[in-house]
Amino acid sequence: MKKWKIFRISIYSFIWLLTLFTWVAPNTNAKTPMQISNGKIVFTSNVDGDREIYSVNEDGSDFEQLTDNDAEDSQPVWSPGGSKIAFVSSRDDPAEYDVFVMNVDGSNPINLTSGEGGRNPIWSADSTQIAFERGSGNGVGSDIWLMDANGSNQEKIYGDGTQRNIPASWSPDGSQIAFLRSTGDPKPLYETFFALARMNPDGSERTSLNYGDVDIGKPDWSPDGQSIVFEVYGAIARMDIASSEIEWLNRENNNESPRWSPDGQKIVFVHDRHIYTMSADSSNLALVYETGDENWSEAPDWQPIFVPVP
Repeated sequence: MKKWKIFRISIYSFIWLLTLFTWVAPNTNAKTPMQISNGKIVFTSNVDGDREIYSVNEDGSDFEQLTDNDAEDSQPVWSPGGSKIAFVSSRDDPAEYDVFVMNVDGSNPINLTSGEGGRNPIWSADSTQIAFERGSGNGVGSDIWLMDANGSNQEKIYGDGTQRNIPASWSPDGSQIAFLRSTGDPKPLYETFFALARMNPDGSERTSLNYGDVDIGKPDWSPDGQSIVFEVYGAIARMDIASSEIEWLNRENNNESPRWSPDGQKIVFVHDRHIYTMSADSSNLALVYETGDENWSEAPDWQPIFVPVP
């Protein structure tokens, strides 16, 4: 009887200690609050003699060459998580550009379109899909395609082969793709005018953004989803999505490829072949990378990184 009493007390003590531990034990599954910050700027340049991809910090430090081969590597874009770079390359076939992904240091490049062709990749907001441009096969137009981030499940979502269609930016909430569609009769690219448009990721509900039939560059959606920034005739403009109202940020010539910083406070762009940044209100112009008089840079994109909230 005494042994049973002692055993019963021990069980009660164990249950009491287990309950106490459950109350005070830390929650190891709790997520640390994170905030988005600005990482490295990736871009294309011919400083090595052909198109290669490079990265650099906003202040010009830590300059790195990420690709190095005899092929053309260009159009780098960061994944929304900041851990991968999608880009296009002719390394597997000099006559064809394909969409690749690589690590942030340029390692482990993987061909996602495997000889079928692809240009102008953009990531979905959750990094699970990539939209891209693919020629229609008739030498005239191009269509917008969608695939999983590993290259599987490729399908055409927009285009009939009569015009050129270029995916440009995925909305931060994942609900819309902004793209360029050519206007008028088919012409060589340097003579082609485009219009701004948007659609659902499955290609449905295509609507105009009420600006176009001009010499215009790919738009980029702001991190808050309220506006897009783009280049038109060498100037940089911002359009409010709801009202279509346009604000001119930089009306100098020779600007191209504006892209938002991940925190929405700045814009990186190319001016006269060099990489610059400015504040979202167009103040605080700063040189990031000076290419040199005999060379050029293009297509910058800013890495999102996530840091703990202080």
